[in-house]
Amino acid sequence: TPATSDGEMISAKVSESDATVSGGATLKLDTGARLDVVNKKTLTIAEISTLYIDTSVSDQTQIFVESLSGLVIYGKLVVNITEDILEDIIYEFNLISFEDDSRIAELGDFVKDENLFLTVNGEKFDGEWIYSIKENVVSISVNVPEPATIAAIFGALALGLAVYRRRK
Repeated sequence: TPATSDGEMISAKVSESDATVSGGATLKLDTGARLDVVNKKTLTIAEISTLYIDTSVSDQTQIFVESLSGLVIYGKLVVNITEDILEDIIYEFNLISFEDDSRIAELGDFVKDENLFLTVNGEKFDGEWIYSIKENVVSISVNVPEPATIAAIFGALALGLAVYRRRK
């Protein structure tokens, strides 16, 4: 019988003892899966191992770390979006949420394309994306314009407005 929390199915739960993914192994969470780390236990992804998350816009995969429980990722985090995404739409994927007094380590040390990877249908995503930790949520935003692109757009608008006003 699958574990549930508030009526929601939990695909996996670290609750009885600490768990470590090591030796180059990969822990893969399928699209729509939920992994809970609870009961003061810790999930560790060791240095040469990988946490691989399949997710989609409509069925996002979630990891939840309860109070006094922990998540440590020394290895790689691969996020694979399992559906096509459109270039002109900004997408946000909330991957990991944690309570204030959780033990979270190494999440702030991610470097894009070194130990944090984004793929779409298994292929490296070459578009713009950012990773952030805000309000106890680790998220990835896709198709976020570069600041220079935004500045160029506003510059073009200002120039257009100046030309319009001059003609008037």
